[in-house]
Amino acid sequence: MKNIIVTFFEGARCVGASLCLLTLLVISACGGGEGGSWMADVGTGGTGLAEGTVTGFGSVIVDGIEYDDSNATIGQDDGTGAIINADLQLGHRVQLTLNADRSVKSATVLPQLVGTASTAMDASGSFLVMGQRVRLAGSASDTTQSTAAVLAGFDTTAIAASDSLEVHGTWVFDKQLACYVLIASRVEKLTTLSALLQLSGVVQAITGNVLLLNTATGLKVQAANLPSGVAVGHLVRVWATQAAWKAVAFNTLQASRVMGSTLTADVIADQTLRLSGTVSSYDADTRTVELQGTKVQLSPQLQLNEQALAQGAFVSLEVRRSDDDLVADSGTQRGEVGTATDLGQSVTLKEISNDIDWSSDPVPLSLRGVTVTAAASTISSTCRQANPNTDLLVEVTGRWSSSVNTVVAQKIQCTPVSIDDEFETHSTIDRKGVVSQINLTTRTFRLQTKHESVSVQWDGQTFFATEFKNHPESLTGQSVEVEGVYKTGIFWARTIKRSQQHDD
Repeated sequence: MKNIIVTFFEGARCVGASLCLLTLLVISACGGGEGGSWMADVGTGGTGLAEGTVTGFGSVIVDGIEYDDSNATIGQDDGTGAIINADLQLGHRVQLTLNADRSVKSATVLPQLVGTASTAMDASGSFLVMGQRVRLAGSASDTTQSTAAVLAGFDTTAIAASDSLEVHGTWVFDKQLACYVLIASRVEKLTTLSALLQLSGVVQAITGNVLLLNTATGLKVQAANLPSGVAVGHLVRVWATQAAWKAVAFNTLQASRVMGSTLTADVIADQTLRLSGTVSSYDADTRTVELQGTKVQLSPQLQLNEQALAQGAFVSLEVRRSDDDLVADSGTQRGEVGTATDLGQSVTLKEISNDIDWSSDPVPLSLRGVTVTAAASTISSTCRQANPNTDLLVEVTGRWSSSVNTVVAQKIQCTPVSIDDEFETHSTIDRKGVVSQINLTTRTFRLQTKHESVSVQWDGQTFFATEFKNHPESLTGQSVEVEGVYKTGIFWARTIKRSQQHDD
């Protein structure tokens, strides 16, 4: 494995390694100062791609568009190039590989920064992570029409210096700061950091084997050999060990891996692409938008509000390859909430469940791992009048509220469904109960719910919560929540987590 040397142009004399690290990381922010394949496996085995932000679940909903993920594998790069099981969450940046019928073959979770906060969050919703500027989507200073950022694992909305964080979002160029800023769609507080920390950014210049990321005066990355195809304007991701980051006190970082994340014409090949996010810049002469390091030319027949594009509009584009360029023949700009141009401003959640207590006001519930609060006036009579053991397809439409860190429901509808051993559906089914009769050989267990005993099957793609990941036998006697789908009469678990008692 090749080593990559990362050096800061501007430094300062510091006392103590940790203080020096923090100072250097702050200086590397805007205004002041390996090897890896270049997206070689993107779209493998599929006929299309979609990239954007998770804005709901039915199957998975990305920027307001629903894709059937009932047969999808879901993973995340662990930094070494290995793909580990992952659990899709609201606000994740994801890339979907699609089959010919537009169902999801695989979904890859794409965090942009995984590491330590260099500064606390200020009143405008801005802070630094490993020296890179981050701004919460939907904050007072965010002018991109973005949905409010999801803050996960926080008791309050405050982000403190030295917090361990995983940050998702879209990189947008800020003209006033003269650098790229990550508009964060999700910030998750981690209890522990992984062995490899992750940095990402947009390449500003290349001199020999030296890359500059996000700003012309901050951070440089030197590699023995740059990834094939890297160019100015491309988005890259860099991984390094925690020990290597501590060595930044000596102005160098030995990064273990660099990988490209830009979707180019060569990467797309003959596939289709749905690309969604905030426009970073717009060239009116060539009618070209930049989005997450990808440049797309708008075809003559695609008419969008060019003034809004120049100001950082949110768009969803249908993209194809044309020679060495990417061209959008159709697309939509984000418009009014709740309309056809909502594009994910509203959160949509769908799940089949039979143990929600509809009698309280408001009703607290959890669907697909997302907490929801619903006033009685938003809940249909079908939900209220259903028998307690009746399976209901519950559909929630609402908005994410950063102040209470939950989805506030605007409308909840329920449709009775019949589930038996032969039931086949693409809908996700939720079951809460106590685990017994685990068989590690057959990968099965019994789940005793309020109303029934369910036989559950898991496989190598099932996501286990951290406490159960390496020791599934420890599930015995535990109260858990299982989300899954029925296939050929078998309830296959997609995720297994400790039960959230919101609706008991």
